[in-house]
Amino acid sequence: MQLLDELPMIYATCVFVYCVLEDKKKSKYGPMLPVSLFLTAVLITLTYIVWQDPIFHQVCYGLLVAVVVLKCAGVYRTWPDPIYRKYIPLGVGAYLLGFALWNIDNQFCDALTRWKEDLYPFSPFFELHAWWHFLTALGTYLYIFCNSYHRSMMIGRDVEVHYVGYFVPVLHLNDRKKFL
Repeated sequence: MQLLDELPMIYATCVFVYCVLEDKKKSKYGPMLPVSLFLTAVLITLTYIVWQDPIFHQVCYGLLVAVVVLKCAGVYRTWPDPIYRKYIPLGVGAYLLGFALWNIDNQFCDALTRWKEDLYPFSPFFELHAWWHFLTALGTYLYIFCNSYHRSMMIGRDVEVHYVGYFVPVLHLNDRKKFL
């Protein structure tokens, strides 16, 4: 069932919308934000169960992602931190490219499948759905990293950025015991 692949994307993005909008010590929106996001997820789920149109899912998912991207763009414009400024554009680029490839794959799957048969043995490089998963996973990781970094800094946490394999940034909390 495609719903089991697509609806968790909506749920996870609703959680992420909450995380990027509530990025300060004191709540900006109170209980209305989580309630609204929960009701949004329920409404999307019920509508999608009844009206199983992939375009509906793509539009809903795209709108939720747009909220995250716009919030990050606002932080990017106003917060001159070099770590954030380095990784947010990479995350945005990876995510938007993955989203574009996913939509191309959804709209032209049959034609692409026939075309890829002619490209063997290079056809695996043109599996747009696989690129969608890789690029959105990369973009999501960088978004989570950047927004965790930003929120940690905004609430006064002592954090450092470490790297795994020289390329993958990870957040290290120096004051972990203080908050446990």
